[in-house]
Amino acid sequence: MIIYMIILYLIGLCIAFQYITAFVFLVVGRNNFYARFVEKFYEHQPKDWYDKFMNFFYIMNYGVAHRGYVKVMEK
Repeated sequence: MIIYMIILYLIGLCIAFQYITAFVFLVVGRNNFYARFVEKFYEHQPKDWYDKFMNFFYIMNYGVAHRGYVKVMEK
């Protein structure tokens, strides 16, 4: 039961980060310090376990909001 609660807590935390990221992009726009900070987490060609972990961290915490915002702004 405790493990289940920890997993739900982590998923909720990731969702909260997605909403915070989307709100920051909505308020300050695309070309800002936060966007440049978030873009550095993703590696297009991950070489080792750290790069793969950071890609996973990016997708779970920022990726959906960041990529969604970029696609909307490009259209």
